[in-house]
Amino acid sequence: MAAYWIVRVNVLNAEKIQAYAPLAAAAVEALGGKYLARGGSYDTKEGAEYVRNVVVEWPSLETAQQAYDSPESVSYTHLTL
Repeated sequence: MAAYWIVRVNVLNAEKIQAYAPLAAAAVEALGGKYLARGGSYDTKEGAEYVRNVVVEWPSLETAQQAYDSPESVSYTHLTL
């Protein structure tokens, strides 16, 4: 069964996000993920608002967890975007 990352981000540094995005896209693809949404229009009905919303589909929960814990993914988590 498919599993999903739902990523909500407030971008603090546009230059860093421009550098990060292609690296993240390459890692997602290499690890078996597929972007379903990356930015675009949104309408927040409840809770905190974020300026960037991303949804990534993974083949399974195990794959999603392995991708999150992978060196390719972890190497970008230290960035303040």
